[in-house]
Amino acid sequence: MPHIKPLATEGNSYFRILGCLPNVAAGWKSLDAELRFGGSLDPELKEHVRRSMALGVGCEFCATLGGPPPETLDPKVALGVAYAQALIDDHRHLDPSLFDVLRTEFADAEIVELTMWICFMIAGQMFGAVMDVGPATEEDIEDFRQGLVAGAQRHASPTDG
Repeated sequence: MPHIKPLATEGNSYFRILGCLPNVAAGWKSLDAELRFGGSLDPELKEHVRRSMALGVGCEFCATLGGPPPETLDPKVALGVAYAQALIDDHRHLDPSLFDVLRTEFADAEIVELTMWICFMIAGQMFGAVMDVGPATEEDIEDFRQGLVAGAQRHASPTDG
């Protein structure tokens, strides 16, 4: 049971709690969309990273959104996931050589983008964990999947205006 009663508004359980601060919720959604679907990294890579972090950060809601990870990941995705785990484990004591390893698959701007995504996800997932949002509902999961598809299509074919 969440520590804060979700508002009786539209949206998933997470955003119905975050909705206690409407301006923050709106800004959070906007930043989420930009980080998730903007930039040069594939949104699917970001989704694998997000999903891999959820249990480590402790957000049951986030962990139940994306389904189980695939059994194998391509090297770039696997490295992004490993980097996320390193940040969760202890961001204060990263081996500097980790950035040399990251550069085998990512350009510097992509490392910045990936790091921002990971830090944003840590904050969001920690909020979900602290508020004890609970598992996503079937409706939350379906809405999330539809949002990923629509956002990925926008990412693949950006339009002006």
